[in-house]
Amino acid sequence: MGHTPGPWKANNVSGAVKVYGSNKPNIAWVTCDDDRRLIAAAPDLLEACKEAIDYINGHNDNEGCYTPNIIRKLEQAISKAEKGDN
Repeated sequence: MGHTPGPWKANNVSGAVKVYGSNKPNIAWVTCDDDRRLIAAAPDLLEACKEAIDYINGHNDNEGCYTPNIIRKLEQAISKAEKGDN
């Protein structure tokens, strides 16, 4: 089962916040505003991680920088989002 594609939206419903996608009526119920914003931004953050890896791989002229560590962290975040890897 794949993840629900974005965009995701959030609405206040009876004191909690419902996060939903275009093809899935209920992704999550949260009570914390910070969690709501983070969950609603998840599809955009995933896409940004993928684009950052592509950019870094295409512009890696600086061998002395921390690029391998950044790429590793981005790849771990993508894997966690797509496969549930911890």
